[in-house]
Amino acid sequence: MSLFRSAALILDEGKLPSTYQEVEWIASDTNQWIDTLYRPNIDTELIIDFQDTSTSSWENYFGADNIYRCQRYTTYQSQFSWIPDGSTAFFNINLSTRIKLKFNKNGIFYEDGTALLNKTISGVSPNQNLVLFNSYYQSTLDMGAAYTLYRFQIKENDVLIKDFIPCYRKSDNEIGLYDLVNGQFHTNLGSYSFTKGNDVN
Repeated sequence: MSLFRSAALILDEGKLPSTYQEVEWIASDTNQWIDTLYRPNIDTELIIDFQDTSTSSWENYFGADNIYRCQRYTTYQSQFSWIPDGSTAFFNINLSTRIKLKFNKNGIFYEDGTALLNKTISGVSPNQNLVLFNSYYQSTLDMGAAYTLYRFQIKENDVLIKDFIPCYRKSDNEIGLYDLVNGQFHTNLGSYSFTKGNDVN
């Protein structure tokens, strides 16, 4: 497998090392979070396949700090905000069912390329790494999210640089995300544990 790969919006399933077991999904309850070890820039594209499971009115799905994050704001599973460069754009979408979205410097798009939100980003300079299931506010984690994650990818200029697969480590049943591109297993840095779906054969 090459270090960098061009890819479709959501790739066909890759093969994990034999010491890991792929699962259908992992899910958080607001207490868990994962560091992607990646700091976004103007050319970053984020691709997420997920489903909101929270009843909270405020939560951070992912983000790097207060000027780069996606969060739900005030209205249950309806109104959301995308803050990619310090300026906030609100959008309405129902995330109570599974959905695949793409975030980049031109806005937010559905899997088929249809625009959900057109927004031109002027600059990106977050001070923290991008984290999943939460976001930093300056240097402090802010408000965790509860959702089911099926896949998360990071691209730059249409080149895939992170490809996170839900899985668990067979030796100790630790649940997390395996990055197929870089060969790294990312585990929960918060409290309690993720839950997981069925094994993928």
